Amino acid sequence: MVNAGRSGDTSAQGLRRLDWNLKQGPFDLVILALGANDGLRRMDLESLEKNLSQMIERFTQNKSRILLCGLKLPINYDPKYRERFEGIFPKLAKQHRLTLLPFLLEDVALSTDLNLNDLIHPNAEGHRIIARRLLTYVVPELEKLPLR
Repeated sequence: MVNAGRSGDTSAQGLRRLDWNLKQGPFDLVILALGANDGLRRMDLESLEKNLSQMIERFTQNKSRILLCGLKLPINYDPKYRERFEGIFPKLAKQHRLTLLPFLLEDVALSTDLNLNDLIHPNAEGHRIIARRLLTYVVPELEKLPLR
């Protein structure tokens, strides 16, 4: 297992590091959970979609299965922007035939008991909940892999 995530990264930064990440592989399964910082910073959504799509294509060319994690924005964001942002993940999952975890932070987002004081970053208990939910998606993906 390789953790290639960096706190605060945008999809563009993740894409720029992709060649370095691919050198760590090949990977059986990639959990792609990127784009929250693009949305929180109200960055261009066409660029977000393009960046994620390029990462998906590159990992797929590298023979990796991909689990795409959907993300949502706080309700105080512009509804049209929020809807477009949240629609990118199911669109890419359908387009690239990927399994989609609809919302990575389900039951954790905005909970004062499960997040740090910023209400954005999960605390230890929030991470446990996310890990348990993630596991329900990871295990079936791993079961699809050929035996080695």
